[in-house]
Amino acid sequence: AMRARQFDVADDAQRAADAYAEFIAASDPKSSKVLWSALSEATLRLQTGEYQRVLDRLAPLAQDLLDRYLTAVTDTDIADAGLAHGRAVGLMASALTHLDKPEAAICLTDTAKSARLRYRVALRQHPAQAGILELERAILAASRSAREVAGTDVPGSEPGLLLRTRLLEQYRRLRPDLGDGVGRMRPVAEISSVLEPSEGVVILAAFDDMTTVSLVTSTGTLITKMLRAWPWWRWDSFLDGPAGWRQFLAGQPETGQTETAGQNALDRLTETVDRVLGDSILELIERAGDGTRKIAIIPHRWLHLIPYWALPCLATLPVLVFSSVDEFVTSRSGQPGEAAGKDCLGV
Repeated sequence: AMRARQFDVADDAQRAADAYAEFIAASDPKSSKVLWSALSEATLRLQTGEYQRVLDRLAPLAQDLLDRYLTAVTDTDIADAGLAHGRAVGLMASALTHLDKPEAAICLTDTAKSARLRYRVALRQHPAQAGILELERAILAASRSAREVAGTDVPGSEPGLLLRTRLLEQYRRLRPDLGDGVGRMRPVAEISSVLEPSEGVVILAAFDDMTTVSLVTSTGTLITKMLRAWPWWRWDSFLDGPAGWRQFLAGQPETGQTETAGQNALDRLTETVDRVLGDSILELIERAGDGTRKIAIIPHRWLHLIPYWALPCLATLPVLVFSSVDEFVTSRSGQPGEAAGKDCLGV
């Protein structure tokens, strides 16, 4: 594993990937080191264009990664499991796109969007909810107890850690199979079936090596455009830079910033996104030729922070935004709610 890391640092991606594969083959498949080595190998395989090997390495781990993410309880576990699951999905979806399987790519990407939120919604409707929530409280209590004992430098923190491990295993056994409630894939035919004649869905995905913009129309057309000049790290630095839009939203202004910093950040954001994503959306609509006059946008990762309805090039199109394709389809298949009346609360 150390040899693989050394090759990686030396920018020898091929030898690094092969060394990671050698380490994985010789190790306990349930080890966390194997998991992170598998993600490292897949990252390198993507760089070297070995797209099928990315899928071969990560596909067998996908369900376990999702289960661990959904069943994580403490903040640290949620962050670690979410990072691993999101990395795996992003790498596999990028590989599928390169292999000219755009529908499989957008379906897979969607399973990672708001996965824990969808799980909590489904859990609230399950008979085992009370028992699962009680176990979650016990796991949190055991985690706090283990930290407190470990923090006093007194031998004996091991029982607390073992208790937490036992509770986690019990929790994972009790956790119900929520079926279509989480991880449900919505194929293009199902998406197009809930669209109005002049409506389209724009699905965004930001990967290690590109951003993809996909359009699904009411006639079942799917067109995907790859923006290779905009890998995820570029959005990351653009949105989260010293004068980035996320910094302004989070209330973390840089020292010496003026009162117009937020407006300046918004102006830079809309100008760049209008050129990069807005023009691409219009291009796909023109290529589809289906007369799309209204769109629903499904962002990805921090791309959710972009106010798409403020983009100048989309000014003539009504724009809706949804957290996932699954949420969009579900919202169309449910019964319409009762009229809300004349009063409205805006938050």
